[in-house]
Amino acid sequence: MSKLNLFLPLTKVDVDQRLVHGVATAEAPDRAGEIFDYESSKPYFEAWSAEAEEASGGKSLGAVRAMHQSIAAGKLTDIAFDDEGKRILVAAKIVDEDEWRKVLEGVYTGFSQGGRYVKRWSDEATGLTRYTADPTEISLVDVPCLPGATFEIVKNGASEAH
Repeated sequence: MSKLNLFLPLTKVDVDQRLVHGVATAEAPDRAGEIFDYESSKPYFEAWSAEAEEASGGKSLGAVRAMHQSIAAGKLTDIAFDDEGKRILVAAKIVDEDEWRKVLEGVYTGFSQGGRYVKRWSDEATGLTRYTADPTEISLVDVPCLPGATFEIVKNGASEAH
């Protein structure tokens, strides 16, 4: 199967805890003219996260990379499935100093899911290609799917625009 990468904006950065919050993926058209199929992909994300949790003794809910490279930037500390909004929300703790600095400087502005396509088909309603994803990682990235997307930095409990 083909490789899959999708960019989404970061929504919040908690400086005190080194946490980055955002949408890992969502059922919406992307720049490549594709649509993530939430219902068929959700079981793959659940299995991937459960496997990471078991392998880490409960310390990680999934791998966090940098720009889809072999750079272990951190780990998922939370993953939530928003069935109504058809999106997957995550919190990532960034432990790599260089990658954390890039988050704080605004170099990284979004998340991207990495993995493989399980299935692709034509979405008759939109004319785009719909797909089922099987994840292998979530990456911090510099180009989000939504141009101009911003996020908040939280320092000592107070927010500031970034």
